[in-house]
Amino acid sequence: MALAIAYVRFRCSRGALISEAFRDSLGSRVEGLLGKAIDILAVVSTVFGVATTVGMGVIQINSGLITVSDLAFGVPQQLAILAGIAVVFLLSALTPLEKGVRYVSDLNMLLAAGLLLFVFFAGPTDFIIAAMTISIIAAFPFMILMVFMVASLLRSLQNERRKIERQNLALRVAVEKLLASEAAGRITSDGCRDKETDIESKRSEE
Repeated sequence: MALAIAYVRFRCSRGALISEAFRDSLGSRVEGLLGKAIDILAVVSTVFGVATTVGMGVIQINSGLITVSDLAFGVPQQLAILAGIAVVFLLSALTPLEKGVRYVSDLNMLLAAGLLLFVFFAGPTDFIIAAMTISIIAAFPFMILMVFMVASLLRSLQNERRKIERQNLALRVAVEKLLASEAAGRITSDGCRDKETDIESKRSEE
């Protein structure tokens, strides 16, 4: 949905509404009740999707805090976690893009990297290394197969592109020949008309 809105807003210079993405297929009907219904459905579905994601995330955070601390599992704790998420979201939304969202994104990457290193060194390091090795070895044949599949797909796409280019070239040559023949026919007809005019003028003089 975000990609569709961004495309019609910045590439097509239309309104920032999801209904504008249907203008090519629905025409001017997006300006009426049908377009408003599409926008309302998009807003409602987005709200429910965000609410579900945030709610599941809050429950997951609460469950993780139970494991590493003495925090109880309950509605008050989840409301406190939700309030903290809301504060972070508001701070990032109210600040400029190069500061708020960027800082939150950088902090997220740093926390993820720190968690990765902590789990790798503080956890079962031997088991993690063995599991990674086995996973890489098991996935390696499929990686080779996928590489050949991608290579064959690219080759077929290149052949199709060359075929289309040859067809376009042949069509361009045919159009140029047609235009040249029409131009030659016009020149010939103009010459015949000139000769007929000269003959008529000579007859009138006689």
